[in-house]
Amino acid sequence: MTHPVLRLVLFIGLCLTAARLSWFALAAMWLGLIGCGLGLGSGLGRLGILLRRSRWLFVSILVFYLGFTPGEPILPAVSFWSPSVVGVEQGTRRVLVLLVIITAVSLLLRYTPRPALLAGLYGLATPLRWVGVARDRLAVRLLLTLEYAASIDKTLAQASQDHNRTNAVQEGYLAHLAAKATDAYTSVLSAGQQAELIELELPRVGRLRAVDLVSAALLGAPLAILWWFAP
Repeated sequence: MTHPVLRLVLFIGLCLTAARLSWFALAAMWLGLIGCGLGLGSGLGRLGILLRRSRWLFVSILVFYLGFTPGEPILPAVSFWSPSVVGVEQGTRRVLVLLVIITAVSLLLRYTPRPALLAGLYGLATPLRWVGVARDRLAVRLLLTLEYAASIDKTLAQASQDHNRTNAVQEGYLAHLAAKATDAYTSVLSAGQQAELIELELPRVGRLRAVDLVSAALLGAPLAILWWFAP
């Protein structure tokens, strides 16, 4: 198992490399990540959830680039309404970058347990001590965020169920959304006020071993090559 700090470094390197690649290379990288996930037997359940939650972001990016990027139109006969060649290329590239990052996040969360992930973030934040940032406080806040995230999701789901579709018909769509948001905010605030104090244990970062460095070098070599030859 690669050291959690090195996993995060590789993830950051992948994100930075993806931002430099062409749409064709990004598509190949994305399919490669999906193939890795399927080959390791993780399935695509978590990835499907992340992509579904990001669908409107993808649509917004495509609409922005296809509708507002000047350049040579794809369909000259209807040039006023036609998206430009540059807009299609750039919009597709931006969406593929997000797909690569989201897929990498899904694999990282799938194969890195929470304690290891927190240990990696804790170790990665070590240089912040040199500028006066207390990484202990940063780790505690992150732990609290992750600790209460699941309970908040359940609270939001319960608040949404309480405000059913019958109320939506009676109140109108916009009033229904406003009421749901108010109920969700009230429920989360009430749950936070009633929450009991919990005991937290800060993560411990193990030492880097030679095998960790070798595996990180082997995994990072393709990223370095792609970075070097990227246009």
